[in-house]
Amino acid sequence: MLFQRFLYACVTTVMFSAIVAGFVYEPASRLPEGATHMSFGLLLGIYMFYSAPVIFLVGIPVSWLLDKLMLRLPIRSTMKWYATYLGLYAGAGLSVMLIYVVGRAINVGMSFVEFSNEALISSLAGLTAALLYYGVMVALQGTKERWMMTT
Repeated sequence: MLFQRFLYACVTTVMFSAIVAGFVYEPASRLPEGATHMSFGLLLGIYMFYSAPVIFLVGIPVSWLLDKLMLRLPIRSTMKWYATYLGLYAGAGLSVMLIYVVGRAINVGMSFVEFSNEALISSLAGLTAALLYYGVMVALQGTKERWMMTT
């Protein structure tokens, strides 16, 4: 089970970093003369370097806790189960990033406007990463179940 969570975290890290790098990447032809160009691969590496510790050190334990919580909930419908899981992962991603932003705001002494902007961006990043992890988990578990049925 732990190996599967590491696999989900690896795939999520690559996908999340690729999405963020895709939003930030600017082709060299669009940059002004003399501006520094960062390739997509470099941006991907930078975002993987910064997102991997969060996804591995926070995402895996939170995923484990959510699994333990879901075992205690009396949900019989498959759609309700998936929707509840989706909501829990979304809430966990938002919560983790908001805790980070509040801690950073207190430490740095941000103004309300700076805090609002950073909270929105960070919350979207946390939500995206958490939902990607959930999507990867569902997709790879479904693939594993289909593979086990055919062998």
